[in-house]
Amino acid sequence: MPDKPKEEIGAEFSASERDKALANCKEPLHDYDEFELMLRAAEAEIWQPHWSYNDPLHERLRRIGMGKEAIQKLDDWIDAVLAIISESAPPLIQNDMLNLERAELAGGQLFAELLAKTTAGWRSGK
Repeated sequence: MPDKPKEEIGAEFSASERDKALANCKEPLHDYDEFELMLRAAEAEIWQPHWSYNDPLHERLRRIGMGKEAIQKLDDWIDAVLAIISESAPPLIQNDMLNLERAELAGGQLFAELLAKTTAGWRSGK
C-alpha cells in the first residue's frame, strides 16, 4: 500500500466513524476496478470470440496464465470474505486474518509510541 501524505492521515484522524467506514469501503472497490481493468487488458491480448467478461473469475484467470494454486488461494480468500459476512471463515483464513490484525495492532502501538515521543518535546516547549 502506498504511503499516505500527512494531510490525508490528518483528515482520516478527524473523520467521523461513518466517514471512516465509507472510506474503508471505497478503497477495496477502487482496487477491484483496477484489477478488472488489468484483467481485461490481459484478456484483450489473447481474446477469443466465445469468451465473455461474465465468465467465472477462475476461468478468466486461468486463460491469462494464472496457475491453479494461485487461483485456489484467491478462491479461498473470496470464500473467506463471504464467510466473514456469515461469521464462518475457514481456519487457514482465520489465521491469516488474525496475523493481519496483530500486525495492524502492533503498527498502531508503534505509531502511538512514536507520536508520544515526538510530541513530548513539543508539549514541554523544547
